[in-house]
This record gives sequence, C-alpha cells and structure tokens, in this order.
Amino acid sequence: MIVSKKIIKPINKIVQTEYGRISTSYFQPYQDYYKNIILSNSNEVSQVNEATNIFLNLITSKKYESAPIFRSYLIKNICFTNDATVRPTVGQVIRTNYTKPNIRNYFMSYFSQSTIPDLEVMNKLYKPEKLTNNLYLNLCYIKFMTDQSENINITANMTFLFNRDIEYGWKIRLLHSSPLIDNIPKQLITSGDSFGKIDGGWKL
Repeated sequence: MIVSKKIIKPINKIVQTEYGRISTSYFQPYQDYYKNIILSNSNEVSQVNEATNIFLNLITSKKYESAPIFRSYLIKNICFTNDATVRPTVGQVIRTNYTKPNIRNYFMSYFSQSTIPDLEVMNKLYKPEKLTNNLYLNLCYIKFMTDQSENINITANMTFLFNRDIEYGWKIRLLHSSPLIDNIPKQLITSGDSFGKIDGGWKL
C-alpha cells in the first residue's frame, strides 16, 4: 500500500465554542502536547496504543463536561487525519470531516462525556498490527459504562487504522466501530467464538 506524501494543511478559521470565538490554530499547542506523549514511547506498538488511549481519554474526560463543542474540536484536531473516515458505534451514517453530519458532530452531539455524563472506559483490549511503515491497525474491544445508576454498559468492537503523521506522530485515518453481540448463537460458542475461550477469558 502506497501512502501519499502530500500533506493536506487545515485551513485556519475562527470557530465559536463555549469559551468564545477562537482560531483553529489555538489547538496547535494541544496537538504538540499529545504528540510528545505519543512519541515518548520507545516503539511503534506502544505509540499506537498511546494514541488510542488519548482518543478514549478525550472522549471520556470530565474536564470538558460543559464544553461539548470545544471537546469535539480537540478530538478532531488531535486524533484524526484530515481525510479520516468514521463509521460510529451506534450511527448509520459514514462520516468524514467534510460530510454532513461530519466526524466532529458525532462527538459534539452524542458520543462523549459532555452528553453522556457517566461515560467511562471500564475495560479494554488492544491488538495492534503493523501493515506498512506508515500504517497500523489496532483491533480493540472497549467496554464503556454509559449509565452508572442503571449499570448500563456497551462493549464496542473498534477497528482503528492509524496513519503515521509527519508532524504529530499517529492519527486515526479510519475508525469502524460496532456493538459487540452478547447473545451469540450456540454453534459459535461451542466452536470457541466467545470470550470465555479466547483472549484469556476477557469479559464483556
């Protein structure tokens, strides 16, 4: 697979957030900060896992509880390439940064701690796989708590395609996520297709 060396530079513009009108260049220091965290890891596998952690932390952090718009810009600028594609866990529309609705809208309007106050990661399992020098898959199972009072949670089967970014380490080029089926057919259970028999008994 050939990775294009052409870098698409984001257009600097003014956006309205809960903290007032700010330039998108305002997010540059945040990108530098998280890049340093990612690249402080000594090997590519650890870097990709750290980039995955940062994505999950930005989604679930209580720091931006009352700022869903600002949070969504952080997620977009720090985690995703400009040509990224997302198929959300509970959405029907494939999103990019240029579609309507777009990637940022998903995290602003629905999937973040700003709109799901109890959202947190309860368990996770990463399986990073190198494709090329510039591309990594991270095949993940992520268990999210969505409602603590009712003990409601969901496990997502998340496939990340990370692209090595010359300036910022690793960014998500593709994210495909779907809910993991709990009540799987008996025939699949007996043949070993359950967490009780694979992955060290990882639990939903």
